[in-house]
Amino acid sequence: MTEAIDVVRAAFAALEQGDTATAFASFSPTLRYRLHGQHPLAGAFDGKEDSLAALAALSRAGGPGSTLRLVDAWPAGPQLVVAHLVRRAEAGSGPLEGDMASVLRVEEGAITELVTVTDRALEEFWADA
Repeated sequence: MTEAIDVVRAAFAALEQGDTATAFASFSPTLRYRLHGQHPLAGAFDGKEDSLAALAALSRAGGPGSTLRLVDAWPAGPQLVVAHLVRRAEAGSGPLEGDMASVLRVEEGAITELVTVTDRALEEFWADA
């Protein structure tokens, strides 16, 4: 049985390498995604298709070259992982880099839930998205 932390690290490593097929295969068909905030991209998304579409919308809103990088991750129990992510986006005044904290639930080797909060800079950036 693969540990939750290994699943999360492998998913984000694949994403950083541009291997979206492998990254997306790490998510369960029943994926639930929650992005907290007061901006138009925030919300609750149920199912893999809607959840990944919401993640793709964040990437598109970040502009060309928008990236999401896993800085570190820590186990928070047998099924939970806390992750520190950095989103790099293009703001009108130049590049923006902001922190995101996520809690991911892994069940049967797949990510089933992702809950994310962002720092103030990204919150303000997404408000204009």
